[in-house]
Amino acid sequence: MSFAWLASVVGVLLVDTLLADPLGRLLVAVVILGVVVLIGRLILHIAWRLLVIAAIIIAIVYLGSLLLDVLGTVMV
Repeated sequence: MSFAWLASVVGVLLVDTLLADPLGRLLVAVVILGVVVLIGRLILHIAWRLLVIAAIIIAIVYLGSLLLDVLGTVMV
């Protein structure tokens, strides 16, 4: 026996009740803002890691090109 219909009815009633009251609307807005902030933090965390990895790779390539340049001028 599935209680999915009961959950949907309770959800609809809860949302209707929350959105009818100004404080309920404020609560919904704050919860939505919190979800947006949490998702933003996750995205920024991933972006920060990608930025650090890119900086390390670019530094290695730059140092490698400098080393090859120095070795090229020494051998000539």
